[in-house]
Amino acid sequence: MKSHTQFAQNLRHFMKLRRYGVTALAKEIGVGRQAVYGWLKGGGISDELLAAVARVLETDPAELKYGAEGARPEAAAEPPPGPAEGRAGAVDQERLKGVLLGVERALAEAQVTLPVDKKAEVVALLYRLETSGGPRVSPDIVRSLVTLTTPSG
Repeated sequence: MKSHTQFAQNLRHFMKLRRYGVTALAKEIGVGRQAVYGWLKGGGISDELLAAVARVLETDPAELKYGAEGARPEAAAEPPPGPAEGRAGAVDQERLKGVLLGVERALAEAQVTLPVDKKAEVVALLYRLETSGGPRVSPDIVRSLVTLTTPSG
């Protein structure tokens, strides 16, 4: 029972962190809103749906269900899944800071002001691009993305 409560808390945390509402998460994984509400109230979840939710919320299923590493007794016996440089879903703060500074610099050079939510979206996209083995974020990539996301008018 404790794992259901922990899962509900973790789900709420990751939904807030990744800016997903109940409706958006439900639609993304193909379930009704009532299922998500049930999980948020401590209801159980199948392994298949847990994996889908973790994928959408960009975290590890075990971390989503049990919390930080070590919260599950058998966690010490098995290495955490994910890339060699760290746990799946872990954020490289220095890299993220570099991406944010690059975006800020490109916006200043282009004399473009983006709303905070749009800027966060650009930073998240570029961070994911860079951490998924894509090219390092360059000023040209930032300018292109800013141009694509800026309404013309």
